[in-house]
Amino acid sequence: MLRRFIPDTLLEALVRPIAMAFPDAGVYVEFMAPDLRFLVFFVVLIPWLGLVAWRRKEWLQTPLHRILLLGLLIVLSFPLWLLSSGNGRYLMPVVILVGPLLIAGLMYLMVDKAKALFASAILLLAQWGMVLTADPFGVWSLIPWRGDGYFDIEVPAEYKTGPHIFVTISGISYSLMAPKFDPHSSWIHLDGSPVDRQHMDRFDARRRLWDPAEKPILIVPVPMRFKVSQPEPSVESLGSMNRMIEVHDRVIDNPSDCSFAPSSALSAFGEHASDNRYESKFKKGFWFCKMTFRSYQPPLVKNVDLHEYELAFNFFEQRCPSHFPSGQSRMERLDDGYKKHYPQSDTDIYALNSGQVYLKYFRRLNPQYIGTIDQFKANAIEFSCSDIKGREPLPWQRH
Repeated sequence: MLRRFIPDTLLEALVRPIAMAFPDAGVYVEFMAPDLRFLVFFVVLIPWLGLVAWRRKEWLQTPLHRILLLGLLIVLSFPLWLLSSGNGRYLMPVVILVGPLLIAGLMYLMVDKAKALFASAILLLAQWGMVLTADPFGVWSLIPWRGDGYFDIEVPAEYKTGPHIFVTISGISYSLMAPKFDPHSSWIHLDGSPVDRQHMDRFDARRRLWDPAEKPILIVPVPMRFKVSQPEPSVESLGSMNRMIEVHDRVIDNPSDCSFAPSSALSAFGEHASDNRYESKFKKGFWFCKMTFRSYQPPLVKNVDLHEYELAFNFFEQRCPSHFPSGQSRMERLDDGYKKHYPQSDTDIYALNSGQVYLKYFRRLNPQYIGTIDQFKANAIEFSCSDIKGREPLPWQRH
């Protein structure tokens, strides 16, 4: 379960309506989407409604009881949402409901309807002003909607018919291209997926990756500065792709195993910043690469005891299993040490040959120094699950 928006502490959960009102990214959606309505709802409307209902003894009278019932629905839904995901996309029914409920509450509570309308207008303008400060328009739509199809791609002839196993590994899965292929094809997205087989056995499609007889196809977006004169990925590009997929027991043997598929949809990606001078020189699209089976063996370094590196990773997995679940990733060899990626908490842990151990949260620019391997061996590391820098949940910690 992705913990990107789930509160780590009770205090964070209690102040989430305040945090949602700030123009910060990564609060309840990835981009900035300040929402004042929940702050007004919990801090002003609900206490006011409860006080008026208590004084007037009108709990069961219409329209108050309807407003109270809808308000109770939101009050109960909010903590359940925080516990399950904290992700705004799964709160949409409540997001749609809270606005009209605020207006209905103000119209009931304020005897002077002109003042109620004025207060509603102030609230609407304040919310609109917060949205303008965040300037959200167009930041979520990576590709403009054009023509009859949302995602256009020239599928290679050999993949137009018959079911295949397609694999994607980029952060964006580009799943909207799926209708272009045989409906019986299987799709596997490896970004953030566990590599330990005991955690993947329930996924039938991913089990097929371990069958040497299967021939899955890796779909990779071509780098934006890939030259037209190069129909295949370079040796460097192939090496980069293999480093991403080898932990899943798959590799691409040769650049000739890849074919290029132009995509006008991908050409429109980020077109607001494109330079037409490059259009004839560079092409945009995807590589379709045939993968072969190869059992993954992490490269070893002479005179290095892997157990010492594992001590650091095991420390985090045992101290904070909800953030660093065991079996979610394998040790990846770096030029100067080892790394583990934990997609559930959007973090990477680095254990370097110098003996230093770092943690990096995906929203933080620089890694966070934790300690040395000797300190891990001596059990002298002081670390709390709430100490992940860049994940500061409280609004006054973000500025």
